Amino acid sequence: MKPSGASIIALLLVSAAASASAEESPAASGWFCGTPVDVLDHRVSGRGVSVSSFSLSERDSVMSELRTVQFSYSVDNRSGSRAFVGAELAGFDRDNKLILAMSAEPIIGMVSPRQATDIQAEITVNRNVIQHISILCLNVSGINAH
Repeated sequence: MKPSGASIIALLLVSAAASASAEESPAASGWFCGTPVDVLDHRVSGRGVSVSSFSLSERDSVMSELRTVQFSYSVDNRSGSRAFVGAELAGFDRDNKLILAMSAEPIIGMVSPRQATDIQAEITVNRNVIQHISILCLNVSGINAH
């Protein structure tokens, strides 16, 4: 049987979590996991770039009986270089089953020097997905996290 995309993401998250030792910070392994409130309040910065104001919301879909989930965050690039930033999000229910996986990155793939912008992505989901997330994991790529 061929593994599904969700299985592969779950395996990668488990591997990342297992590789992080007690001395290693969550940012050092690339993923930060915790309650949805803690994760959405997280801030990542490095190389003159700050990524913060994470948000996850669910609302009725205009096109169907399903719902949409919107993931957004802000990037503040105070450096003199382009910032190539992306964020991945994975949500698990209380049985550690992956119930949400999505990513968001700037439309043109980067944030210009000395610019700030909001990034967002939206996917269609079944109803009440966000309500069932017990553990949320976030990975911000493209900057040194600390």
